[in-house]
Amino acid sequence: MPHRDASPELALPTWARPWLAGTRGRGVRVAVIDSGFRRDGSPNDWLEAGHGLVAPEDGLRLAWSDDSDDRIGHGTACAQIIHRLAPAATIVPLRVFGQRLETSPEIILEALSWAIRGRYQVINLSLGTQAQDALRPFYRLCQEAHDLGIVLVSALPRGDGVSYPAAFEPVLGVTLGEVDNPFDFHYVEDHAAEIHAYGHHCATWHGEARELHGSSFAAPHVSGIVARLLEKEPGLGLAGVRQQLAAMAAANWR
Repeated sequence: MPHRDASPELALPTWARPWLAGTRGRGVRVAVIDSGFRRDGSPNDWLEAGHGLVAPEDGLRLAWSDDSDDRIGHGTACAQIIHRLAPAATIVPLRVFGQRLETSPEIILEALSWAIRGRYQVINLSLGTQAQDALRPFYRLCQEAHDLGIVLVSALPRGDGVSYPAAFEPVLGVTLGEVDNPFDFHYVEDHAAEIHAYGHHCATWHGEARELHGSSFAAPHVSGIVARLLEKEPGLGLAGVRQQLAAMAAANWR
């Protein structure tokens, strides 16, 4: 069986209701830059037609196509997490990986540029780079997204590791947190890993049950929450989103 999470829509915790009650991500478009999405023939009206940026057999060579089919399951899991938290949001899969979780900064930059031009309100990047020669072009694109009101959400390794674009100021940096609910997170102001979020996901891939966890899966939980915030207040921008996330975390943990 293809990877598909048939879990029901998540119940909203009481503490989150002042910010998220009545929202489901309606009207919000989310780009997921990852390994694509494996469709299983079921109606996926929340998915836009995606794109592949690499040939499946060679994940390091830029090659645009309509082939967004996921070969490894990572991007499918990220998209389904966002869909569970924000079931009315529209998601587009942009495949930057082939048969393994390896690509080049240039390919990620190309996907990010495409998503920015498409004015997707939220862009999820459960990936990162430490390549020094990519930092300036990455930062320029992140700043462009910020100036357009687009919210970038990117995964950061747990611990002392730093990767980009998550560590850039115009990006929400997310790492795996010690929390028990998909809506739970800690907010750490003025820190690269400013959000410590839930990063667990149960999935099936080719008939095999998988328990997934890590920062890669914490980021889409935050993207789903952000999509709901933007449904309620479309003009929030990154500063407004940060303010609301900080207030939500304070309400949850006080």
